[in-house]
Amino acid sequence: DRGWIGINDSSSAATAEFATGLADGHYCDVISGALTGSGCTGTTVAVAGGRATVTIPAGGAVAIHANAKATTGTVKVATTFTVTATPAGGQDLYVVGSDPALGSWAPAGAVRLTAKGDNVFSGIAELPRSTAVEYKYLKKTSAGTVTWESGANRTLTTPAAGTHAVTDVFRGDTVSSQIATSFNATVSTSYGQNVYVVGNVAALGGWSPAAAVPLSSADYPIWRATVNLPPGTSVEYKYLKKNPDGSVTWESGGNRTFTTPSTGTHTRNDTWK
Repeated sequence: DRGWIGINDSSSAATAEFATGLADGHYCDVISGALTGSGCTGTTVAVAGGRATVTIPAGGAVAIHANAKATTGTVKVATTFTVTATPAGGQDLYVVGSDPALGSWAPAGAVRLTAKGDNVFSGIAELPRSTAVEYKYLKKTSAGTVTWESGANRTLTTPAAGTHAVTDVFRGDTVSSQIATSFNATVSTSYGQNVYVVGNVAALGGWSPAAAVPLSSADYPIWRATVNLPPGTSVEYKYLKKNPDGSVTWESGGNRTFTTPSTGTHTRNDTWK
């Protein structure tokens, strides 16, 4: 009841359910990271009924112990914020909100978003699981001048586990040239795996797995994300899984293709190949 370790002396990752002997809760894998005041810096292992489904990397190990048990408040969900906006010269995009990870509504503590091309900006915040969070986007200059988007606060609720993603349009901007495209993919995953969509346009990462768009697992096994794409454009894309060890698994078959309409929205409903 003090600790558990799994060692994988093979050339491929192994996923299975194990009897750990530990009390129920969330534990930090002390091989990939450590327990800190804000949560696990590495992989989190969930124990229920004394058992846990664990993916052990090839040639690696996973270890948890009683002193690396995270409290409910420190278990975090990586939440990706993606917004389409038109900043003026010298402005950067930020997301700010009710959680301390989003600055507790202070613009000085807001999370800066990185430009992804085609007026798309994205960033990640570690938010507490199963929690309702309010947020808004803002533009800020290097001199500290802040422009808030219009309208009421936005809201989201993080899932109990996995990752989460939201895609929005900055309210107050005119972005009529963008087509809100929903990707809904039915994908079965192993513990620790997450699903992404990547493609030939900048908003889909330009075929770079590092810039791929994360999909939310809130409706598992359906993974969802909405991405703003240019109108009347031929798009190629595929889904991929990112494994706990950082490796990437691509779906099989040729690239998926479609052409965005000139106006309106578009939806893709797919199943992993």
